[in-house]
Amino acid sequence: MTELKLEVGEGILLQTNDAGLYDGNNETDIDELYLTNKNIIYVHEKSISMFKSETVVDRIPLSSIAVIDGVVQIRQVDDDD
Repeated sequence: MTELKLEVGEGILLQTNDAGLYDGNNETDIDELYLTNKNIIYVHEKSISMFKSETVVDRIPLSSIAVIDGVVQIRQVDDDD
């Protein structure tokens, strides 16, 4: 498990190692995905040269996810196909 450096009062609600991120243009393989009470945190590898990569921890604050007419504007997709 990667060091997440959680904020004060932040706790993990759900976690998985089987996820990917698609932002409409690019797809990113996610090694670890966490839902906390404050953020969605995902861990992925980023290539820095031909033979080296680094582990990156990115956060999406829950407050930045739009809610329109009571519908959260984020979607889970089951990609078994």
